[in-house]
Amino acid sequence: MPVQFSTIHFVNRSPDLTLTIEAPIGSFLLTEPIARDAARDFTVNLADCPSTRLHVTSTSHPDFDQTFAIAPPDSGRPSYLKTLRVLYHVGDFEGVFEGSTEILG
Repeated sequence: MPVQFSTIHFVNRSPDLTLTIEAPIGSFLLTEPIARDAARDFTVNLADCPSTRLHVTSTSHPDFDQTFAIAPPDSGRPSYLKTLRVLYHVGDFEGVFEGSTEILG
């Protein structure tokens, strides 16, 4: 059974910005404005997604990018993203993600 990448939780601790999400990297998912000190939950709902890229634009600072990815293993089953939580300060993406191997059965 596939592993579902369900949500991205993004907290903005910088001036107003626009967030663009690719999932997997190279595949556009969405673009949304996010106000200062706002938190947003984004539904991803993708199966077997190994990576995501977050791109932030703002009129108050330069653009910034951050990728989160799980590399293919040297042996065993591949792992995929399930959830991602990000706390953003200007240019700094503090992220924690959950992943899982494919579900057998």
